[in-house]
Amino acid sequence: MTIEDGPAQDFLTGTVAGRFEIENRVGTGGMGEVYRARDTRLKCAVALKRLSPALRNDSLYRRRLMEEAQRSAQMRNEPRVAAVYDFLETGNEFFLVMEFVEGETLRQRLTRPIQLQEFLYIAGQCAEALVAAHDRGILHGDIKPENIMLTPAGQVKILDFGVAKQMLGAGAGNDDAVTIDRAGTFAGTPAYMAPEILLHKAVDGRADIFSLGIVFYEALTGHHPFRADSFSVTSDRIRGEKPAPARSFNSDVSPALESILQRMLAKKPAGRYATARDLLADLDHLQSGITPARLLRLLPVQQRKSGVRKGFLLGGGAAVALLAALSQVPRIRQLWEPAPGSAAIRLVVLPLHTSSTDLNDRAFCDGLTEALALWLGQFGDKAHLEVVPPSEVRAEQVQNVEQARKKFNANRVVEGAVSESGSQARVIYSLVDATTGRSLGGNTITVSNSDRLAIEDHLVTSVAGLLGMQPRQDDRMEQGTHEPEAYDFYLRGRGYLQDYHKPENVDSAIAVFKHALERDPNYARAYAGLGESYWRKYQHTHSRNWVSLAGDACKRAVDLANDLAIAHNCLGIVNDGTGAYQRAADEFQRAATLDPSSDDALLGLASAYDKLGRASEAENYFKRAISLHPQYWEGYARLGAFYFSAARYREAEEQFRRLTLLVPEGEIGYSNLGAAYLAEGRYAEAVAQFDRALQLQPSAMGYSNLASALFFEHHFDEAARRYETAVQQKDAEYWQWGNLAEAYALLPAEAARVQPAYLKAEEMVNEALRVNPRDQEAIHYASLYQAMLGHKEGALALLREIPAGSQIDPELRSITAKIYYRLGMSDQALAELEQAVSAGYSRAWVRDDPAFTGLSSTLQFQRIVQ
Repeated sequence: MTIEDGPAQDFLTGTVAGRFEIENRVGTGGMGEVYRARDTRLKCAVALKRLSPALRNDSLYRRRLMEEAQRSAQMRNEPRVAAVYDFLETGNEFFLVMEFVEGETLRQRLTRPIQLQEFLYIAGQCAEALVAAHDRGILHGDIKPENIMLTPAGQVKILDFGVAKQMLGAGAGNDDAVTIDRAGTFAGTPAYMAPEILLHKAVDGRADIFSLGIVFYEALTGHHPFRADSFSVTSDRIRGEKPAPARSFNSDVSPALESILQRMLAKKPAGRYATARDLLADLDHLQSGITPARLLRLLPVQQRKSGVRKGFLLGGGAAVALLAALSQVPRIRQLWEPAPGSAAIRLVVLPLHTSSTDLNDRAFCDGLTEALALWLGQFGDKAHLEVVPPSEVRAEQVQNVEQARKKFNANRVVEGAVSESGSQARVIYSLVDATTGRSLGGNTITVSNSDRLAIEDHLVTSVAGLLGMQPRQDDRMEQGTHEPEAYDFYLRGRGYLQDYHKPENVDSAIAVFKHALERDPNYARAYAGLGESYWRKYQHTHSRNWVSLAGDACKRAVDLANDLAIAHNCLGIVNDGTGAYQRAADEFQRAATLDPSSDDALLGLASAYDKLGRASEAENYFKRAISLHPQYWEGYARLGAFYFSAARYREAEEQFRRLTLLVPEGEIGYSNLGAAYLAEGRYAEAVAQFDRALQLQPSAMGYSNLASALFFEHHFDEAARRYETAVQQKDAEYWQWGNLAEAYALLPAEAARVQPAYLKAEEMVNEALRVNPRDQEAIHYASLYQAMLGHKEGALALLREIPAGSQIDPELRSITAKIYYRLGMSDQALAELEQAVSAGYSRAWVRDDPAFTGLSSTLQFQRIVQ
């Protein structure tokens, strides 16, 4: 079929365009694609470069294709440039008819060892190509190994003048030199751009020389001189970092060749070769004095970083308890392959980068990252798009495309940078295919500093367009204010809260949310952010005044915008943390109604119902969260924790085993799975899991879990050493200090250290009870520490604070048994143990806990543990 006979097609193989029979597609790029075709008149192979279907109706890109044809036509007779024969317009299609170059790209060639003499032969021809272009006033603008073709005879052909520019003056440094940036889009490949391009300054032929210097360095060493984990960091290195000498990677690089490379890679154009002809002269001089020597390609070593989050792990007492502060747990979504027939996009938005050292600028970047991800996430079910929340990306310390693919199974990644210059703010981003590492396009968005609201709108619209979707007006997330400065401060506050574990960030978040409210006193989102910030401040300081401030701010957010899910979530978190469990459930229920896709709301609701003793409803909501997002790990983790607390160890083990499949490089699954093994008396298997977890992420929980396994095996000295390491961690909790005290009590040499450890544990648990006096776990541990310190009445008084008829977890009954036994109430201790074990509590723990050694000779105890 001829193209003229039908509508525009996405794939042209087997069609006819004019006199050209199109055979197969041989390449694709950001602007178009290239097909091999046969010229039926001249009986020869040609290449047809075609605008991509998404751009064929864009007059700008049609003009660019025509300009490429015109520029390339000026070099039709140059042997180092792939010739352009014609410009063909037929039907709705536009083609460049080009020389078809047989062979391989330099990128492909560099996968095999290369002789130094061969390198110099290639380098000289590349310089000749630049001489030919620059002599005609043409700047290539995208020199990289992929655009350098090598024929079977070793001849160089430079490809793709699609982003080339006509220099207005032939002389280097001419005042009329053009800039690469045009129409707000990338021109060239960022990793090979000269500093002046990245800085949006005027450029000339010396920019091509810098790019070619990167290519030469990479060919000689096997290492890109500037490439980092992200585009933004790479850009920073290009602008400001001097690369290591090539000789440090390859001793065959002579001082003369090193000098050529350094001159090509000078940061300032004035420090480089003035012209490509000068570069060619130095290369010719060098080549004339070189004898062949083997130059082995040194493949770059892939540095792996194990970026894992601080999650909730199992620990506590001499046994292993559950971390109560689940609201602090960062989340991670593991995205699985889509169902057959679907075309799911699994997107990670990497933290937007800034070279600024100002903390406010960094916070703005983080806030904009979160806003972009959350806004794009609104398209999820409608457009087969899943977006990993930025909090999860940061928790996993994912910084580059490969990590995003590996951690989240992402197939698309957005990376970029934010910069400010004078009165303008600029966002530069790139969308990358994570499976191939190939850029799918990018954009530069520039707005006035006085209109920060416009950045997010333009950014999300642009990214959505590259993803193949156009957001409708009713899809858009309202920003909640018409005051640009208020929104600017709000974004900064959200950015600070992404790393709320740092006290200074919480202080900054409070300050900028207040600034937002000064600009717009009715900004509900800012009140919700301020309420969360106050709650985080309490968690850092344990000062109760922050709790009331948090509650007031969250209530104000709800009053201003009763239909705002994050406002109700905010209030739910405060109520849950202060023991107002029914009010927390009501708020989470309201949030879930407003935003049915909110994991926070559903999991918060499940947690509140669990604390209300409504276990069946809690379990149903945990399962509902999982069914809503079956690829989201936290639902399984929280359900497993629920089962574990209820002593349903086999069911907990099943959920935790899924975690090891969902996040195989995260410690959370292994540590929790180890705890389930521990409860089942499978100590050796538990230790193996704990060791694996610690290798991935050292933490107080991890060390405490391992210590508990040693404790139950009666290796008390080793257990004490691990507990000591646990309490030295910044995330240590009161029960780890209690664990340490119990271990010390079994070591005569450590007798003097028992009471101070219990006192520290008591101090910490009392702080928790001042905020949430209904926290049953904290009440039990506070009572235990009173008993261990010899305060019988205080211990019993605490137990009486638990309302009669309350549903008590089996593990807490075991703690009650320990309290009673310590106070000399053996019958009550045995009764509590019997109830705990009858409810499923680990018989192995009762049997092996030295706290119950004095009961082991009784028939009732033997019956309990049998």
